[in-house]
Amino acid sequence: MNLLKTFLLPELIKGLGVTARTFVTRKYTLNYPEEKTPQSPRFRGLHALRRYPNGQERCIACKLCESVCPAVCITIDSEVAADGTLGLRTVWARLQDLGPPTPHEDAYNGPDGLKVGPDGNYYIAQNGSGRVLVVSEDRKLVRMIEVPTPYVTNMAFGAAGADTVFVTGAFDQWKPPYPGAVYRWTR
Repeated sequence: MNLLKTFLLPELIKGLGVTARTFVTRKYTLNYPEEKTPQSPRFRGLHALRRYPNGQERCIACKLCESVCPAVCITIDSEVAADGTLGLRTVWARLQDLGPPTPHEDAYNGPDGLKVGPDGNYYIAQNGSGRVLVVSEDRKLVRMIEVPTPYVTNMAFGAAGADTVFVTGAFDQWKPPYPGAVYRWTR
């Protein structure tokens, strides 16, 4: 058999076959940026918040962020000053200031859902970290709810109030059929 393989070179013939198949198949060319590839309806691009040199956010309160947020967790309120400019807008809290770093270094770790609990605390789903941050009004971390899925998307409260929290999460949010689960956490 080895002698036959030496003279017939089956690997070379297989390689030429792959080349021939590739040569005759129809090519798909995308004229970017005029044409865009289809994106998943669950796509969550990273937000970039630009700032002026004085530290104020470069936001005109157009409410586009609010309208396209898939988790419906962005609300934009602004005041109009007497001179017609928008009033000061501030960031309430940054996730990296609230909790310890996540073990998933390559994760997005952004907020994906937010609820105000019956106990008055804010429950923030941290997508990519596998946890829900529970934060008090004075921006202090009360506790973390660990979830056995990396992509935590949202949460809801049970009939018992803040003692029961239902958390939704996905195992791989970029590949259909988007496998996920609903978890129940009780205190």
